[in-house]
Amino acid sequence: MTRSDPTAASPPVGYGEIVRLFLPLALTSTMMSASVPIINAGLARMPDPTANLAAFGIAFTTGILLESPVFSLQQAAVAWYSGRGPVRQLVAYAAIVGCLISAYQAVIAFTPLSYHLFRDLLGAEERLARMAVEALQVSVFFAPFIALRSVLQGILISRRRAGPIWIGTLLRLSTLTWAAFLWAPGSGLPGPVAGKLCILLGVLVETVFVAVALPNTNERSSMATAAHAAGRSWRTRTRFLLPLAGMMV
Repeated sequence: MTRSDPTAASPPVGYGEIVRLFLPLALTSTMMSASVPIINAGLARMPDPTANLAAFGIAFTTGILLESPVFSLQQAAVAWYSGRGPVRQLVAYAAIVGCLISAYQAVIAFTPLSYHLFRDLLGAEERLARMAVEALQVSVFFAPFIALRSVLQGILISRRRAGPIWIGTLLRLSTLTWAAFLWAPGSGLPGPVAGKLCILLGVLVETVFVAVALPNTNERSSMATAAHAAGRSWRTRTRFLLPLAGMMV
């Protein structure tokens, strides 16, 4: 049997394959946009809904801003991974990037910087600023899971397997809905903190599902490119990632 050459040109991609890859990813984007409305609906049913919604809103957007560089890892993984070969180094790189982002988030969230950010820079009243600080502290734990999920999703896309991605997002949304409407109201936690924990739980479920699904997908070969070469070392990965991360901010 002749061994296939991984540097050989890939066969042409048909419209059917494009649609089968695109539709699940489009559905994933639509489902992701429903996360915040679901959390808001849950917070609106808790005591003091106005303050909950206001504090959660500024904490959520600030958390997204601080962790935004991690979202570039999905695009980078698609470029770095050819569809075939070990993924351990990419996963390890993602974990380190996620932990570094969490570290600088912690410097902001667990010091007076966060209070001054909400109170003095954004102009929130003192009570809302303190509620937002508590919620932002939960955000510190998001980045490692999001980094792992992003790289794993990028690898799945390189293998042209979008099914586990939308199923994982559906599981995240289902977990989020359960937590926001059934767990959070009886948790006894402040609304913004409970809302952030709901999102964290959903992301954790999604990340675990994608990690379990990945080994069950088939590898595929594609033509080697300069982007694939950029994914072979820590230095070249970082040089490739930094512009993408800056764009996400």
